[in-house]
Amino acid sequence: MNVRLPYVNFHTHLPLVSAGDVISVVSLMAGTGELVARPEYCTVGIHPWQLTETGLEALQRQLLDDLHRLRPVAIGEAGLDRAIAVPLALQQHALSWQQELALELGLPMVIHSVRAFDLLLSKPKKNITSVIHGFSGKPPTAIQLLRAGFYLSFGKAIFDKKSNAAASVKMMPPERLFLETDTSEIDIAEIYRWAAMLRGETEESLRDSIFRNFVRLFNSK
Repeated sequence: MNVRLPYVNFHTHLPLVSAGDVISVVSLMAGTGELVARPEYCTVGIHPWQLTETGLEALQRQLLDDLHRLRPVAIGEAGLDRAIAVPLALQQHALSWQQELALELGLPMVIHSVRAFDLLLSKPKKNITSVIHGFSGKPPTAIQLLRAGFYLSFGKAIFDKKSNAAASVKMMPPERLFLETDTSEIDIAEIYRWAAMLRGETEESLRDSIFRNFVRLFNSK
């Protein structure tokens, strides 16, 4: 008898509990505070939106405490965002510090990138497995990131058949692909159905490959 593998929602900010046929990886910001219940799978990191010139050290202390308290499966989301007023040098410093921490702890990273793929590609961290969440770039950019060792995670942007995200998800190798809801309340199954349609494969095969990626990335059983 074939076993129906669960959907993996790689990145969500909603306090969902993994249950039934969905595994949710909940993304938390450093210093989130006490939770009603610790998610079975979570990531925690210093988001570039949290940064201020005087607040990085406090965030670093909070993240170290969160890592001990929450036992996350990855560090993040962390990254670079050219669409905000936070100085890029400060963002790069915070990202570099978290990359060193991930390397020390042997954890993968979830990366937030807005108009900053060039910077990520200029100094790739070969010894850290990293996933770009919410990818919506063009296929040539996706290819560059794949060659640099990144996984890519796609969300509801693929619903627009003419979008860069839809074009990119079509050409993704199954072993480097994730799907996510991010801040949306949409059912992750809808994103799987749409991605499977765009890729010309069954939803079952897509669910199987993404579950295997989840197990491999997080050493989960």
